[in-house]
Formats: sequence, structure tokens, C-alpha cells
Amino acid sequence: MSPNLRSRLLAATLLLGSGVLLAHTVRQVRRLDDVHARPAPTPVADAAEATARWRELAGRFTTGDRPGDRVIVLHPDGRVEFSELGRPWSQATLSDRAEFGHRGRQPGLWPGSGGVIEIRNLDTLVYYQDTYRRRR
Repeated sequence: MSPNLRSRLLAATLLLGSGVLLAHTVRQVRRLDDVHARPAPTPVADAAEATARWRELAGRFTTGDRPGDRVIVLHPDGRVEFSELGRPWSQATLSDRAEFGHRGRQPGLWPGSGGVIEIRNLDTLVYYQDTYRRRR
């Protein structure tokens, strides 16, 4: 076998091997996305239970008491309002509806706009890793 042919075969083999390795890597990364996907929430089927939970949770929750801290207001009818302290109410308020449910054993609220409001207890919520405490 001539040296020129041998180098071409080696280059072709290396190219094919790197292509297979790349395909395998892409496949593994896609599988990791599936593994890290959070399970879908299970809505509370009993309307009376959901209504009772909304009544228990209704109130104002904040990340603090300084301008710029965020506010979540839960209404007994299933509405959720998001705002920021120190801004005019009409400019900073987003209103949405949320569904009460569970993800595994963790109760939460699932706003239509996305995300999950985790219910740690009746006085503590977590939304996008920010802790909100009930303000009376």
C-alpha cells in the first residue's frame, strides 16, 4: 500500500470516527434534557378542595419591604397579581389566573403565563427561586 493511500485511509477513518463520536455526544445531551425535565403538575380534581386551598392561601406575599422588592397577591377566586414595590400600581401589576395542584408531594400554583409558585407553607411561597413571605 502506498503512503499516499495509507494517509487517505487514515484521514477517512478519523473523519468517520469523529462523526460517530459527535452523533453520540448530541444524542447523550438530548437524553439529559429529558432526564432533567420536571414532571407535569397534577391538578387538584376536587373543586371544593381547590377552593378551600385558595381561601387558605389568599393574601399578600413579598420578597421584602424595600422599593424594588416583588409582590405576589393571591385572591380567593384563583387570580394572581405580580407587582413590584415602589412602582405605580397600574404600571407594575400583571394579573393572571393560576391552577392549584401538586408536583409529586410539592403543592403549588401554576399561573397560565408559566412557572410554578411553590407552596412551602401557608406563609411562604417560592417563585423562580425567590422566597416570598406573607405580609399582614
